[in-house]
Amino acid sequence: MQWQAMRQQSRRMEEQSRAMAQQLDIMRSELESSKSNRSADFIFRFDDKLDKEPYRKLSHAIQDNKPILKEHGGKFTSDDLEGYLDIFESLHDVWTRGLITEEMLYSAYSYEIMKAANNSEVQAYLSGIRREDSDFYSGFDDLAKRMKARGR
Repeated sequence: MQWQAMRQQSRRMEEQSRAMAQQLDIMRSELESSKSNRSADFIFRFDDKLDKEPYRKLSHAIQDNKPILKEHGGKFTSDDLEGYLDIFESLHDVWTRGLITEEMLYSAYSYEIMKAANNSEVQAYLSGIRREDSDFYSGFDDLAKRMKARGR
């Protein structure tokens, strides 16, 4: 009699355990979906920033290997370039907090980040401002390194 009661209790515990496992799977799925939605939302927000002037034209100049800054025959000021780099610095902050997935970050911005990071005028500008503080745009550099490593 006692043996039967223990077996029934064991079965009930197994059923409860299966039900809890199913609930956890559902919660994990909902959490992943929520993370993906949040990540996509942030991507759209950064897209909006990068799509505004002067950043859209600045991005095209970088991608087309044209002069950037006015002092080098380009159309943009150092403030324009800093604003552009600030967007990527903010993107790095959002990514390091886990609010954008690395997959979405890579898919959406690796090309732009790598083009800017490999641009000699951008590099010269960064070298100049880093004489004041070597940490300027370290988030941008970190993104570029990660995008480069991932692209291999």
